[in-house]
Amino acid sequence: MSLEELREKRRKLKRSTDVTLHNMHSIADESIRVAEVAHNSHQILEDLNAEFESQSGLKGNDIKFLFAAVGLQLARIVILNELTKTEAAGSQNRNETKLHEFQEKLLKRFNTGGSVHERPY
Repeated sequence: MSLEELREKRRKLKRSTDVTLHNMHSIADESIRVAEVAHNSHQILEDLNAEFESQSGLKGNDIKFLFAAVGLQLARIVILNELTKTEAAGSQNRNETKLHEFQEKLLKRFNTGGSVHERPY
């Protein structure tokens, strides 16, 4: 191997080493930052709560009520979505068949003059 080839390999190795060292320093700096945030998490949360209260004007029980209301709204949306699922149409749908039979019995009473108060099923 020539002297020039060795120098080129050395330059590539140095660049690779510099990149690796830079990445290691970045990871170390981020680890220190995360450790500081974890250590001061209680104070950070208190500061966030105080800032939320000052910005929104909501305090203590108001905040609890707000989040309870949001939770109830989310539950309502999930329940309504579950209850109003679209079902496949056709002969495989038992509910559709039963509803059609009920509808025919009910409408037959209106057409033949039967009592509306009689139970159609």
